[in-house]
Formats: sequence, structure tokens, C-alpha cells
Amino acid sequence: MPAPVAAKTWTWITNQRSVYSSVLQSTKDILYGFKTGLMSMSGATVVGSSIGATSSMDAVDRWTSASVLGSNVASRATAGATWFVADLANMGVEVILAMPSSSTHIVLIACSATGYSVSSTATPSKPADEVPLGLASANDGVINLHSSVATYDRIWNFGYTSDGAQCIMLVARANAGLLFGCLGKVISAVVSPATFSPEVVGFCTAPAVALTNSMASFLSMANNNGYNGNAYVNNGATSSAVVLMGGTEAYGGDASSTARITWTPELQGGDWLFPELSVWTETGTHRGKVGNLIDVWGAQPNAKDGNCYPDDDSREFQSYGAFAFPWNGDIPVLL
Repeated sequence: MPAPVAAKTWTWITNQRSVYSSVLQSTKDILYGFKTGLMSMSGATVVGSSIGATSSMDAVDRWTSASVLGSNVASRATAGATWFVADLANMGVEVILAMPSSSTHIVLIACSATGYSVSSTATPSKPADEVPLGLASANDGVINLHSSVATYDRIWNFGYTSDGAQCIMLVARANAGLLFGCLGKVISAVVSPATFSPEVVGFCTAPAVALTNSMASFLSMANNNGYNGNAYVNNGATSSAVVLMGGTEAYGGDASSTARITWTPELQGGDWLFPELSVWTETGTHRGKVGNLIDVWGAQPNAKDGNCYPDDDSREFQSYGAFAFPWNGDIPVLL
């Protein structure tokens, strides 16, 4: 099959450079950039914000620039935190960006259908239905945003759909992708009596290990493979968070961590395969397929971060690690 056809219209904020001065400043630059992207999405409104000393759920955007953001704090319960909460009405969730960790490169990016509240300057407490991009069991879902390496500029990108229901976050350093984060609705496969509400999943790569072209890492979504995935499912009586695993076409009978997935050009036209990706869960009574990802496909095993398809000036799709996704034609910058 040829390159896929995007189901949605995408807009990208591309090749934004954080000139290195400190790991903390890189974190501030990237989070402020992601905030700008979130607020560019259709249906997005401010719920509340904090720059450390001043905070409130008062619909005021205090994140007026990266320079005004406060420092990181030791934990989610520590006062003086820096955070931002946006309501993405077309996604059906509120999204939080925060720095609740003693490590300056560790952040929280998560969403909740029930929403966030705060009674102090601490980071808003974790709602029961929170879907973090990081592992739910690891420090409330925080993620390694861009690595702790004290050299090199960081390059960030933020893409979002015209319907405001999907976004992709990218971070690169030293000519390599570090972070691929995806938050948005899926084509739900969950049927009664379980409900998948909202139909939103979050998953990301972790730069603690090299961003890899190995699709087997996505399939297992294990932290030591660099992929984290979470969702929230309600069976009509009780609700529970579910840990996701990836799925795609493969062959052979091996475990998902060693699945044989081989793509070669088809013989007649020489087109490359871009397999569709899905997410599954083995959590409790919710075992089974959650849904198909929208506008995210498997990249070619030999693809490099920043490779674009077709191989011409249109650059309709870009690959980043194990993933391919719609792109806007710009030449990707990774250094």
C-alpha cells in the first residue's frame, strides 16, 4: 500500500528551538510551547494556572512566557508549584502540564474527564480518572521530557487536529528524537457493558532509553522499552485505569516483546507499508482491544527520526521512532 491518507486535518508548530542554558530552562521552554499548542486547539479554554507564588483555578493564563514560569518542586503535594490546566472541550478532557519532581527534566502531562481542582499552590491533586502520558504507577505518571543531559539545544514540535480532538508532541536533541507523546481520541472498539469514556488515550516514549525504531517496544509498552500507555474504562458500575499495550499486524507466534514485524516494499509498485496501530489492555475484566489510533501508523524499521514521505518536497508524513504521522511539509530539524 502507498503512504496512508490522514483522516484529519493537522496544523503544526514546527522546529521550535530552546537554546540551551540549563536543563530547567529547556523544560520551561518546552512546556510553555506545549501550552501554546494546547491553547491553539479548537475548543480550548484556560481552567487555571500557577507560576509558583501565584495560582488559582480562575480561568487566568499566568503562563505569559517561558521566563515567568516558576521552578520545579519536590512532589505533587509540594506548595509553590508551576502548573497549567486547559479544558479541551472537543477532546472531552482537561489537560494538565506541571513540574512536580525534584528533577528539572521530569514533568507531568495528563488529562482527566472529571477535571482538576486545587485548594493551595500545590499541583492539583490526581483525579481518579487521570490518564497520564507516563506510567500511572510511577510517581503519578510523570515523564522524562527531554533528558537531563546538560548540553545541546532542544527542538520541540506540537501538532493538533482541526477538530481539537488529537495532539502530538515531539522533542529532539543532538540529532535524535527524544519524546513522542500522543494524546487524543481513538476509534473505540470497546462495547457494552464496558464504556470507554472519554475515548481518549495517552502514551509516550521515554528518553531514558534511546527512541527506537523497534515496533516490539510499542507492542509491549513496558517502561524499560521506553513506551508508556494509559487509558480509563468504566464498565457501568465501577471504573478503573487500564494499562495499554500496542498492537499491529505481525507474523510468527512469539511473545509481543519479540514479535516479528517485517516490512518490505510490495513487489509491483514498490510502495512501503504503513501498518495501522491499535491499543489493547489486559487489565482485569477489561481485557481486549480498546481501539485504533487515529493518524498514527507504524514507521519503517530502517527509518530514521525525521525521515519524511513521500520522498519529495511535499513531506506529507514524518517518522519518529516507531511511528509515522501527518506532517506539514517543513524540513524537520533535530539538532
